[in-house]
Amino acid sequence: MATSGDYERYFELDGRRYCHILHPQTGQSVSYWRSVSVVAPSALVAGSCATIAMLKQEEGLAFLQSAGLTYLAVDHRGDLFRRDDSDHQLGSEHIATRVV
Repeated sequence: MATSGDYERYFELDGRRYCHILHPQTGQSVSYWRSVSVVAPSALVAGSCATIAMLKQEEGLAFLQSAGLTYLAVDHRGDLFRRDDSDHQLGSEHIATRVV
């Protein structure tokens, strides 16, 4: 399991949050996810996939879902998304709730 996110390394300037994860094509910091945790067969795969999901922003969950990985993600609004073994049998439904 590995987690990638901006919850520890970020700053806010003029009401905008900037994190340490930079999109390689734009050079801008990613902003859609606060945290993406992934369970995979190895820590290398989990860490890589968590960071890729951060970089893919809105399409990050589709990427993890297509790879068949278990994940827990928190978006920029504080909504929680997860996919675990029970979700696989339910067609990969995502459960969203506000994180307090």
